[in-house]
Amino acid sequence: MSFFPLYTEIGGRCVLVCGSGAHALEKIERLMPFGAEICVIAPEIPETIRSIAGIRMEQHAFTQEDLQKDPVFVIAAESDAENLRILEICRRHRVWVNAVDQPDACDFIFPSLISKGDLTIGISTGGTSPTAAVMLRRQIEELLPKETAAILAAMPQTRSILREHTQNKAELKAALRKAVEKAFCEDRPLTQEEILRCVPEKEE
Repeated sequence: MSFFPLYTEIGGRCVLVCGSGAHALEKIERLMPFGAEICVIAPEIPETIRSIAGIRMEQHAFTQEDLQKDPVFVIAAESDAENLRILEICRRHRVWVNAVDQPDACDFIFPSLISKGDLTIGISTGGTSPTAAVMLRRQIEELLPKETAAILAAMPQTRSILREHTQNKAELKAALRKAVEKAFCEDRPLTQEEILRCVPEKEE
C-alpha cells in the first residue's frame, strides 16, 4: 500500500497512547519533540514511562469516553486483539489510529524520520520493509550538510533582508534561490554582505 505523506501540526494537541510497553515508549519518545500533549492510557504503567516529565497518565483500559479528550490521533500499542478493539471504537468516531505492528489496522503510519531543526524528512516503504526505511534514512542523513539546522534557522532573516533590496517577486525568488544554494554549498548561514550579493544587479 502506498501512503500519502502528510505533515500536520500537533503542538499543544492531545495524542492518546494506549499501552505501556516498549512500543508505546518508542512512540512517546518520537512524539515528544513535536510538542504534543501526550496522554498514556493503560491498565499498568511502568516506571520507564512514569519517569517521563510532561505527559499525562491514566491507569485504566481504553474506553470510548477517552475520546472526549479530543485527540488528534490515537496510538494503539497493546495486544493485537486489544488494538483492534481500540481501532473499532476510534473509527466509529472518525479518529485516526496507528496500531503498532498491524499495518492493515492503521489509518496512518510513522515514517522513519530525519529531523534537523525545522527540517523533517519522512521515509516510508508503505509498511513493506521498515528495515529498508531505516537504512535509507541513514544514507540520506549522511548526504545532508552538517549545518542544515543553522542554515534553515537563518532563512527568515535572509528573506527579510532580500525583501528590502529587491523590486518584485521574481527578483526576490531569484535572490532567495541564490542565497540558499550558496548557504548549503558553504555549509553555514550567510553573512549580511553575502546575502546582499545575491540581489540581482539592476540593468542600466
